[in-house]
Amino acid sequence: MEMETDVATDKSSNVETPDLDFDSLPLEDWIDTAEEWVRDNRTLALLGSFAIGVFVGVMMRD
Repeated sequence: MEMETDVATDKSSNVETPDLDFDSLPLEDWIDTAEEWVRDNRTLALLGSFAIGVFVGVMMRD
């Protein structure tokens, strides 16, 4: 008996980043791109924010 498994695929991981000339993009496009990255990589963004908070907290400690 052959067993079939349904594996969910993450479509965002298969997307290639387009070659953009970031010097020519306005600030609004930078913000939109950053917000989209955070939405797509929420866990990584939360861990990075936590790590930065810990680092700044340690550096500012008396």
